[in-house]
Amino acid sequence: MYIYDFLKKTLLPINPLIALCYNLDEKGELDNIRQYYNTSDYGILFGNTPIEYYVKKYKMLKSNGYFQIISKSQFEEYTPETILRSLSSVTNIVFEITDACNLSCTYCINGSLYSRRESGEKRFLTFEKLKTTIDYFLPLWSSQYNSAPYHPITIGFYGGEPLLNFKAIRKLVEYCKQIKLKRQFCFAMTTNATLLNKYITFLVENNFQLTISLDGDERGHSYRTFKNGENSFNHVYKILKDIMKQYPDFWQNNVSFNSVLHNRNNVNGIHDFIFREFNKIPEIHPLNNTGIQPEMQTEFNKMYRQYNISHQNSSKKLIQERFASDHNVLNLCKFLLWYDANQYYDYESLIYSSNTRIKSATGTCFPFSRKFYVTSKDEIMVCEKINSKYSLGKIKEDGILSLDFNYIAQKYNEYQQKMFLNCKSCYMLHGCSQCMFQLNNLESDRPICWMHKSQYRMIEYIRYYIDMLEENNVEYERVLNECVLS
Repeated sequence: MYIYDFLKKTLLPINPLIALCYNLDEKGELDNIRQYYNTSDYGILFGNTPIEYYVKKYKMLKSNGYFQIISKSQFEEYTPETILRSLSSVTNIVFEITDACNLSCTYCINGSLYSRRESGEKRFLTFEKLKTTIDYFLPLWSSQYNSAPYHPITIGFYGGEPLLNFKAIRKLVEYCKQIKLKRQFCFAMTTNATLLNKYITFLVENNFQLTISLDGDERGHSYRTFKNGENSFNHVYKILKDIMKQYPDFWQNNVSFNSVLHNRNNVNGIHDFIFREFNKIPEIHPLNNTGIQPEMQTEFNKMYRQYNISHQNSSKKLIQERFASDHNVLNLCKFLLWYDANQYYDYESLIYSSNTRIKSATGTCFPFSRKFYVTSKDEIMVCEKINSKYSLGKIKEDGILSLDFNYIAQKYNEYQQKMFLNCKSCYMLHGCSQCMFQLNNLESDRPICWMHKSQYRMIEYIRYYIDMLEENNVEYERVLNECVLS
């Protein structure tokens, strides 16, 4: 058996008799353990085992802090200053440069399957609004509140299809290159690749990191169609092969693939095709299963496929090739990061004792700690994955970026206070991955979190990863040597 201590973040193998000591101690009957031992199955199983030794060992563990009752504190409140410090340290700015697209993908987040679908004229961010955003950050990046003054700044372009607004992208890149900072600007883009042949020279010259959306072979890619219903596969395939041949170094260092899993492909097929044709290991993700239109739920269910189910019959060769990209490996890495004490985020946490007080918190990111996201509607968000009703600011027509730090802190505190009613009884103490903004009922008086873990569910969660390590389903040494969480 094992004991996991949340305060020490320590997992210890123990003899089942230690568990017996704990259970009897909870009832106030530890002094009667010999009598209980002689008349129970424990006596049959362990025979003449010196039970007094395990009583002493249990008491030693207890005197050193194990078996403590966990008391959760309230959420730590946000303040206008903490929001200012987070903004000043932003290193990742992403622009939804346009919501227009030259494809009509069946499962598009802006399509008929999802409630966020919008009709009407498509929007394009102007260079002036991109510049307004960068100019807003220049004094913050040079201020005393910036905790990452030398970290590179990544400017990302998202869509829609971002290359439909290439003119604004080019002007912003040229503007950033003229800014005098003691740090580097880097550029990234997620694209459907249909227009790459027109602009690849500029992207290569400016060292863009490109993420290509490709769902495998022709059938696997068949939900990604042009407006006339034609599969975009053949068009994209030719463009990618030409770029691969023309710019081999750029291809090797700057290009990655992202694939959507659905009922016309599978993990094996996606991986084999992209690895064989383009020498890349793709990221593979299932369809977004939040915000589905009620009347479209049946249609969505036909298309939806879970990664683990699609991957469960994979060959050993595939598992080896996809090791660092495999969802099981990723989840094990997260478990080790969250629940192992031998993890240090900086030198300070290594040198000085960490605060072991349990803080109740959802998996919601600290505002702007991961990215600063601007939508094509001029709204300021913390992420592209949440509903625009949680917008935190706006870029106005007069070129002013409007953010109210008091309002942001107040809203986060209100939401967290409501979530605490649910979180205070949850055992997912160190590694919650649930963003509160992705709950369907956050605006209710008492939101319900489906990730909530009772004591039983937490035991099963820890047991699952212990089994994975004991049975060597995942090679622990490869995890330590090859996997990087960023």
